[in-house]
Amino acid sequence: MSWRATSKQMALFGAIGVMNTLLDFGLYAVLTEVAAVDPLPSNVISYTVAGLNSYLLNCLITFRSAINQPRQILRFAMVTILCLGLSTAVLAAALPFVPSLAAKAASILLTFVFGYALNRFWAFKAEP
Repeated sequence: MSWRATSKQMALFGAIGVMNTLLDFGLYAVLTEVAAVDPLPSNVISYTVAGLNSYLLNCLITFRSAINQPRQILRFAMVTILCLGLSTAVLAAALPFVPSLAAKAASILLTFVFGYALNRFWAFKAEP
């Protein structure tokens, strides 16, 4: 894949990621503030909805892959769980040294790079 095609793919992945971050946060806010659902179940619901949306949009737009591939679904779920763990670990490691928003920004940046690489080269890799 050329640098230009890779750059376009990364931009699409990033745009979908921003949209899913907003979806996750917005749904969480509605569930906790409007519907008065407890925070932990709200987080599970909003993160799951954003994750499913991410899978569908990345299949259809970013990686142009079929949606109904069980191996791909499992791999995407594993990448999502790994990225959640990475984000949490980076945030926890950075918080003693930098302000919270800077730590979050670092975790987002590293998670984006890690998630993109794993999704492109493993989860959404075309099967022979």
